[in-house]
Amino acid sequence: MTFTYDATSISTDLAKVRMLIRDTDASKPLFTDEEITAILVMDTDLYMAASLACRAVATDKSKTAMVVQMPGTNITAQEVYKAFSAQADHWERLAKEGAVPATANVYEDTQTWLDAITGRHDIEFELPTGSD
Repeated sequence: MTFTYDATSISTDLAKVRMLIRDTDASKPLFTDEEITAILVMDTDLYMAASLACRAVATDKSKTAMVVQMPGTNITAQEVYKAFSAQADHWERLAKEGAVPATANVYEDTQTWLDAITGRHDIEFELPTGSD
């Protein structure tokens, strides 16, 4: 049973599903690579696969009767179920609309990012000290 994810190289469908459902922490994986591969066999649409994964997590988490209590906060298993179910609904809606996942751009520094979002490559922006 393996877990692979590299935020700098999200080129495989497996990595894209992990990114969509935020299963990116190898120390606390929601799924093994084999499980996500099985989900992708069930449905090759990335958003539907993410939806299936979220529904699986929601169902799994709803089986555990737990309450997390912190000052001012109580999180029940039912709330975890609702959160993952809502996320599953979101991915399912995007799949039905025929949405296509976009890839993220990684910028090497703040100036490059500002140039990309403003389209103004000819202007040198004043950046606060230590922002790079």
